[in-house]
Amino acid sequence: MCAFCGTIVGQLYGRHALALLRPSGVTLWVLPVPSRHHSRRRRSRKSNRTPLLVGAGLAVLLLGGAATAWVYQEGSEATAAKNPVQSDLAPYTVVVAGIDSLTDGAGGTDWRRYFRQELVGELGDGGPGWASFSERGAEEHGADFKYGGTFRPFHLNTPHGSSSLDGEGIAASDGGTFAWSGPEGWDKARIFYRAQPDGGTLTCGNGGVADTSGSGIGWIDVRGSIQCSASGNVTAFGALLLSDEPGLVVVNMARGGRKLADVAAQDSELRTQWFAALLPDVFLLNAGTNDWRDDTPATHEAGLRKVIQAAHRGAPEMQTYLVEHNAFGGTQDAAGSERHLANAAVKKGLARELGLSVIEVRDVLGAYSSARASGLIMDTVHPSDQGNQLLGRHFARQVRDDLQ
Repeated sequence: MCAFCGTIVGQLYGRHALALLRPSGVTLWVLPVPSRHHSRRRRSRKSNRTPLLVGAGLAVLLLGGAATAWVYQEGSEATAAKNPVQSDLAPYTVVVAGIDSLTDGAGGTDWRRYFRQELVGELGDGGPGWASFSERGAEEHGADFKYGGTFRPFHLNTPHGSSSLDGEGIAASDGGTFAWSGPEGWDKARIFYRAQPDGGTLTCGNGGVADTSGSGIGWIDVRGSIQCSASGNVTAFGALLLSDEPGLVVVNMARGGRKLADVAAQDSELRTQWFAALLPDVFLLNAGTNDWRDDTPATHEAGLRKVIQAAHRGAPEMQTYLVEHNAFGGTQDAAGSERHLANAAVKKGLARELGLSVIEVRDVLGAYSSARASGLIMDTVHPSDQGNQLLGRHFARQVRDDLQ
């Protein structure tokens, strides 16, 4: 790893540089952090994904220890070399969705499965998508996940959780092993780990050995199966399970009970790296249901803004949809209704300001009383399977133009 080059970049550009580590130990990608949000795009990324357009800053690609740099002045437009993430994930149509149980699902049902069913016919099936290295992740995919040695699971509100996409993963203080098998429908996996100053080594099947020292988000690519061993201090988050044939890939960063305040408190620089690595076409953000008793419109806006800005620094062409959560029991009294309406106004204001979109869920499920009476909400909060079918198809229709 070219530590000297990384030091120079950091000294010259500070927070305007972003580093992603590759497992070979010889590749470092540094790309600019845009100074402002891009307005909503109307062109297709599928028709023009290879070039990376840079408005300002520095793009550096270090391959095999050799460095090439492109520097652009503010306001100029140029095409840099193909970046290493975009070159292999660009053919896939990536949708990231979060953050709580209204996305993750409850009672054995979620809208994501119906969203995929609606779109894979025209976009193709790119694989199962994100698989968190956790019991919850294995359950979601019907997979078998085992770990040993000093590997232990961690969750969102922990030091390791602050750097994880979905707040989950496993960490070892002195080495260990882990293995993931299943489900069907994937040919290759991109295993994500945390590079940290005291990091050890991670070896995964035919993907080789990664030195996890340094800082940032790194990955190892493997085919066929996930069988990994580690020495020293190693943190592994999960894997992107992909088919050889490009198509739709859904990345579920949601977990039941997650609060917007907790997600916003995660490391923003690492969130930027996550989104740069995944390079999503669409970000479906449904957040704030678990905060509604404690937050204010100001804190709701601040949390959304922080998450969105960090994500867009990594994926500036991504289109973000702010999903207005369905009505639930707690919003039926005067105070709850007032808070819900105020937060809805916050989302609409942010969308206008930042060039985002808003999806109105109540247009699909209706008011709380009617949704409960018709069986579209199965408890006082979560949509039923019937409700999720309607939501998944509605979300697919809303984002279809941005995925073509």
